[in-house]
Amino acid sequence: MAAFSDVLNDIMDFEGGYVNDPDDPGSETKYGISKTQYPNIDIKNLTFAEASSILEKDYWNRYRLSEINSQLIANKLFLAFINLSPLSVARRVQTALNNCGANVMTDGVLGTASITAINYILEARLLDAIRVELMRLYLYRVKTAPIKIKYLEGWGWRAIN
Repeated sequence: MAAFSDVLNDIMDFEGGYVNDPDDPGSETKYGISKTQYPNIDIKNLTFAEASSILEKDYWNRYRLSEINSQLIANKLFLAFINLSPLSVARRVQTALNNCGANVMTDGVLGTASITAINYILEARLLDAIRVELMRLYLYRVKTAPIKIKYLEGWGWRAIN
């Protein structure tokens, strides 16, 4: 089973420190925590330990990522959930599952059926399918808001790794 402690380095690699980009709809962000999502938190002075506690509770536990056998897949989903709309991510994961031969509803709920399918499909095959779906989601974001093109390289890196 996947463990939250094994994704902590990825948070630092992909989310990094404090950013306040006026074009980012998240507003101020640090360690994957955005002012838009957490308006009562002092983002600039947020510690990594505080951010980790929030991320574990609100993302890792909420989306039952510890129930996923593959640490790589759990990490990929976790980082996508904190960077994108969790509903959109869950739908893309379900699409990836179905593209790999599963038969799950594309309802945006990462429930028991989806988690069972994640644990059943060959890890490498599913990871590639998830990468493709995340890239499609990032490209759609740029298509609908061209100003976000400046983020595409980083998003692409996030999708494929």
